[in-house]
Amino acid sequence: MSLCLYYDLLSQPSRSAYILLKVNKVKFEAKEIDLMKVEVLPAAAAAAVVVVVVVVVVVVVVVVVVAVVVAAAVVVVVVVIAVV
Repeated sequence: MSLCLYYDLLSQPSRSAYILLKVNKVKFEAKEIDLMKVEVLPAAAAAAVVVVVVVVVVVVVVVVVVAVVVAAAVVVVVVVIAVV
């Protein structure tokens, strides 16, 4: 299995991945795409994008839940202090 990098040099994360692979002399197949043209990606790349989006959504949900729990704890502490 060979590494294939779909990249657009206008994208900072793409540039970072491309430079990292080049500097470390990693063998990979480079396929430049134009994100401004919304080019169609192969099924494997599209699936990877879906996985990344799902992971980002899960992380955002977890952060929101933690923020709500912390806010509720602060409210409880304030109420307890006000009662005492």
